[in-house]
Amino acid sequence: GKWSLFLELMREARESEQKVVVFSQYLGMLDIIEQYLTDHKIGFASLRGATQNRKEQIQLFNQDPSCQVFVGSLQASGLGIDLTAASVVIH
Repeated sequence: GKWSLFLELMREARESEQKVVVFSQYLGMLDIIEQYLTDHKIGFASLRGATQNRKEQIQLFNQDPSCQVFVGSLQASGLGIDLTAASVVIH
């Protein structure tokens, strides 16, 4: 049920041209989400604990219109980032 709801929220956000932030504490789920976005040619930025270019990923999401989704782990993204381009947050 959660995956179906995620897909519905993504569809609605994209149809209304809103940027989306997706947070999860499960890295495996982030892998699944990123694979879905890649398969559907949806531009995204990603932030995890091992991300080296943290600032670049945040800027990509905030400044690039083709980057429609920000995918982040709660632990890596939970504090000190500014995602002002987003109007939808999925947790």
